[in-house]
Formats: sequence, structure tokens, C-alpha cells
Amino acid sequence: CAIMAAEQANSFLKDGEINRPMSEVPPPFIEETMQLFENESKELKNRVIFVHFKHTNPVLQPDSKERAFIEEKGFRAASEGDIYDM
Repeated sequence: CAIMAAEQANSFLKDGEINRPMSEVPPPFIEETMQLFENESKELKNRVIFVHFKHTNPVLQPDSKERAFIEEKGFRAASEGDIYDM
């Protein structure tokens, strides 16, 4: 597969995004996935596309600083209507 879609594992950006103990929410954060891949090549990181976001996640906004940060680190975030060849 040419693309690694990090779907259910990354609904939230980081701790504190919702008013609930995050220990009750099992999937890892986007920032945790980024840490797992931090020593990988930019080519590999660019194959990771975060595709599932909660409505509170600022990564949903194309011009957000959070989305820009993800992209600066070599990862991608999907936008509504994106189509990917697999």
C-alpha cells in the first residue's frame, strides 16, 4: 500500500482537547503517532495521512497552526473530499 492512513488511531490532537479524562479515550493522539515516526525518513512520514478527526480537533481547519505543524514535520492531514489511490 502506497499510503498509510492513520484513521481511528488519531481522532484527537492532544490531551485537554475535550473536558473529559483522556485516559478514558483509548486511541493515541496525533502527536503520539508523530513521535513514533520522528526518526523515520520524510518520505515515510509523508505516507502517513491523518484522516479521522473529532470536531474539536483544530487540524480540521486547513489554515490552523496545528495543521501547519503536522505538515512541517512531514505528515499529512486529509481534507473533506480528498481521494487517494491505494
